[in-house]
Formats: sequence, C-alpha cells, structure tokens
Amino acid sequence: MPSIRSSVGYARRLLTRCRVEKPPVRVDQVARSLGIEVQLRDFPDEVSGALFRGPDHVVIAVNGKHHPNRRRFTIAHELGHHLLHPDSPAYYDREHQIGMHLRAKVAGTQWDSKEVEANRFAAELLMPRRLVLAAIGQTKIADASSLAELFEVSEQAMTYRLAELRFV
Repeated sequence: MPSIRSSVGYARRLLTRCRVEKPPVRVDQVARSLGIEVQLRDFPDEVSGALFRGPDHVVIAVNGKHHPNRRRFTIAHELGHHLLHPDSPAYYDREHQIGMHLRAKVAGTQWDSKEVEANRFAAELLMPRRLVLAAIGQTKIADASSLAELFEVSEQAMTYRLAELRFV
C-alpha cells in the first residue's frame, strides 16, 4: 500500500508528465491524458463520485449537482485511487468485472488510510506545493480565499493545504 509520502510523489510526477506550470490544474485534462473518461452523474448528495474500472475502460463519475470546485477535488481524489490503489476497489461487481471506489462523506471518527492517501494525492495535484509557494511569493499573502480562487478549490481545501504547508 502506498504511503502518504508516495501519494504526494505520484501527484508530483503526474504534474511533471502533464507539464503543469501554473494554476489552476486542469484535472479533467489530466484524467483524459491517462485515458480516463470523466462523466457528470446524478448521484445523491452524499456521494461525491465513483471510479469505475472495466477491462478496457476507466470512468470517473462525478456528482453533477456539486459545486465545480468540489467536482474538481472529486476527480483528483478518484485519480488518486486509480493510481495508488489499482487492485483494491471498495466495491466489486463480479458480473460485469468493474471495480469501483465511492467517495462519500466520512461517517464516524474512523479514517480509511486509502481515503487519506487519495485526499493527499488530490491536494498535491490541485494545489501543488511549488505552485502554492510561488503564488504566495508573488503576492506576499497567504490568504486562503484569494489562493482558493486562483487554484479553483474550496476555501476549506486551501485552508487545510496552507495548514499542511505550515502557513496557518
């Protein structure tokens, strides 16, 4: 199983491969570069997205009712599952041989390590450390609201990221 550190490394290598030089990261284009189709779906509100793996086709389905920034994080999160957890789907449909990870709100106080890894991957993919530091260096302000707008993520996600980078 990948570690938190390696999940960040996976994201950084993918950013390099896709030649991402400035925010916002076009996560849907990153998915397409990996041959993954992104679809908007009509899921219940508590389901953010799902990763469907077939023998010849991979689809990330995203809740079309969610805010675009949340959908971007969901795509990045499911990309994390695809790259970090290729052999361990949360659900397996034996009849159609499709593996699936669902991203939903966490119930209780238990955090699944695979969910933590996918979230760390998503944070590094959408808010790469080097690009966040560059943006702060240019503006001299570590304001979560302004940075969230620049990176097209939620203010909450950027606040967590700035705390992780020790700016909060």
